[in-house]
Amino acid sequence: MKSSARTPADHAPTNRRLSFAAPIVVAALSVTALAASQAVARPVAPGTGFAQPFAGTPKYEKFAPTEATSARQVNRPLGMTAADRIAHELGLNKRHAFTTKQYRLFITGQGVGGKLAAAKLVDASVRILTNTTGTPLFAKVNGKLTPIVVGS
Repeated sequence: MKSSARTPADHAPTNRRLSFAAPIVVAALSVTALAASQAVARPVAPGTGFAQPFAGTPKYEKFAPTEATSARQVNRPLGMTAADRIAHELGLNKRHAFTTKQYRLFITGQGVGGKLAAAKLVDASVRILTNTTGTPLFAKVNGKLTPIVVGS
């Protein structure tokens, strides 16, 4: 009576085929995924420089900056009139903004119910988010106070 059990040597051709086919399948799936992602990434509007799904929420796309085509456009001051118009379109009201005194109390943790640690975090966050050539961050570099601009 002959045994039906197979030895590892009997599986060698199948193992070789699998080890050869696996990278081909992975490559094919990668190409398919890349092609699909390229199909999803489509221009949002002419001249914006952004593509979906990376442009953000469509409702707010009109407030996003367009792609800079020259160095002069980067860090250019917006101006109060344009800032007020954008704030109004976003539903923000100047009456709800802090006065200078309220802001100072808030960022020092001295306002109503203020906490110094939370105030420092908010102040640092605002400074980073508004960091431009007009409002640089400052750090000591080799003992000298140096403006740092990371925003664009």
